[in-house]
Amino acid sequence: MAAQRVVQAKFANLWQTCIAPDYMFVHQDIYEELMSNFKKTILNFYTDSPQNSQEITRIISPTHTERLISLLQNSQGNILMGGKNFNIQEKYLEPTIIENPDPNSDLMKEEIFGPILPVYKFNRIQEPIEFINQREKPLALYYYGNNKHNLSQIENETSSGAFSTNECMYYLLNSHVPFGGVGASGLGYLHGLHGFNSCSHLKTVFYGQKYNGSLVNMRYPPLTKKNAELINQTLKYGNFYIKQFPKKVAGIVSACVLIGYIRKIKNN
Repeated sequence: MAAQRVVQAKFANLWQTCIAPDYMFVHQDIYEELMSNFKKTILNFYTDSPQNSQEITRIISPTHTERLISLLQNSQGNILMGGKNFNIQEKYLEPTIIENPDPNSDLMKEEIFGPILPVYKFNRIQEPIEFINQREKPLALYYYGNNKHNLSQIENETSSGAFSTNECMYYLLNSHVPFGGVGASGLGYLHGLHGFNSCSHLKTVFYGQKYNGSLVNMRYPPLTKKNAELINQTLKYGNFYIKQFPKKVAGIVSACVLIGYIRKIKNN
């Protein structure tokens, strides 16, 4: 199941999808079996001649194709599948799985946006968590497995735009949940009300009153002890008074001025 779902998500649109998996960690106990299943799944989905498969699209441009080939060739990893058959003018690079690329290589620093899947082994769940947290926060993070303890650790000890279990990308089909990133992976959210709020600017409008009396005049110099006490009470209960007596109090507070007065009192 995991092999089918990850391969389908990764190679859809030839990996040119912003929430496609960029790299994968596999526990060492199932590593060989899963890699074998990945290879079989790619052959089943795209045949032994993926360049001629109707299920394989093309890379966006020759320039981007060259970029992907350069990323692959300079990654210092071990190619487990693919990586040899490419055609720059046809904008094609075959589905490729690469093992243990240099974490500091450009392949692992940039968003790949192409048919290259880097794979790492791990023993303790803390290893992928540390790897993820040492990098920019991802747009999406996927966990496959039934271990609830590992699931809880990944979910609570990492930060990402979205977190999904046993599926890749399909959370995006729900238009009622927010879609967006964290930090370098994006700011704000789209979809429904979340998108409306993210793309809207909330403007504060305050209508001051023309009322002028002792309650209003207490903010003006000179600052007396009585006025200082009134100001402190206004700041403490101001929201209550403004709600209950808007005509009398709704012109009183200029927050910056009042805070400045109180700081002066404390300093003295």
